[in-house]
Amino acid sequence: MVVESDDKTYDLMESFPAKDAPNYDGFVKFKLVHGVGYSVFLPDAVFLQDGEGWRWFEPQMFDAPLLSFYEQQSYAQFAIETSHGDELLVATTEDRFVTRFADGAQLFRCRVAGDAELLRRSAGRAHLRLDGGFDLDLFHHTTPAARDAILASCELRGSAWNIRGTRALENVAYAYLTSLPQITNSLDLQAIAMASDGVLHFLLDNRVAPDGIVTLRVYRETTANRMATVALRIPAEFVAGQHLWRHEPDNRGVFYESSHTAIYRVGLAPGATLRFSEGRVGLETPGLKRFGYAIVGDARSPSGIAAPFEEETTSGIVKVEFCNDLDLLTFWRTRANEDHFSGRSAELQVLRGASGDFREQR
Repeated sequence: MVVESDDKTYDLMESFPAKDAPNYDGFVKFKLVHGVGYSVFLPDAVFLQDGEGWRWFEPQMFDAPLLSFYEQQSYAQFAIETSHGDELLVATTEDRFVTRFADGAQLFRCRVAGDAELLRRSAGRAHLRLDGGFDLDLFHHTTPAARDAILASCELRGSAWNIRGTRALENVAYAYLTSLPQITNSLDLQAIAMASDGVLHFLLDNRVAPDGIVTLRVYRETTANRMATVALRIPAEFVAGQHLWRHEPDNRGVFYESSHTAIYRVGLAPGATLRFSEGRVGLETPGLKRFGYAIVGDARSPSGIAAPFEEETTSGIVKVEFCNDLDLLTFWRTRANEDHFSGRSAELQVLRGASGDFREQR
């Protein structure tokens, strides 16, 4: 944003502190979410051009952004670590707003500082649409027989089960996809919340092994059942928002972590299917189901570690700001530090029954 004051011109992007690092121009998609006593901008994806195409980067960990306000203008700066371990500094201003989406996210043009080889370590390929949004190349891995049935029907059925696979959801089914083009080893299985021995292990904040280890039971699976692939192009705004962990380590400030960066789910009304044609899911897809909140688990407690897997709705949630008349930076500049959580309605996922055995394959 360029601001004129006292006969001087100021471009707020000039405050970007990483001008000497490799810089890229791109787009950042993010939401504003509200918890009890706090609000935070939640980055969904960063998009960078690669030749004639695009790449997208999935935020794995991120701090609350640095926000600066000058007169009637706003500047936001995100510190992000991607799912491939790259550290990015991402900056935007309110005049770089591009468009808003039905999931509550907004898209802004941005500047990114990162490694010179950054484009080689993206989450995958993206495609810029004529309406200003992006589609993502995603994959559904299954058996050869199931793949053939999916391709013959041109539809992907939703699963009623939560991410952990232990409880059924009553008011939504999810079509499960991933950014991983193949599932070839145990680490790939773990990335999609599965394991050959049926368990995953996590370390609590400020604790050491073995006392700080939390073990979660997940879907028991082998790579042999994930050797056939259906590749689909999915609008980014169709993908359900990530659940989070909130980290509060003793040796640094609070930061957030996306709990399942390789899992991409499209919410569907019970009984609906995700239809596609020639490998693409269209913007007019019927039967979509979205929720305006995300679960935030406290990474200092076993129940907090489990929360994004179990998807039990507790007080530890953040609610999405659906801002249809302002860009999100202007909204926060004009309505900062208010209680945006209380009184805000949000339909919640409904889980039925107690935690039990797996009854259906994802």
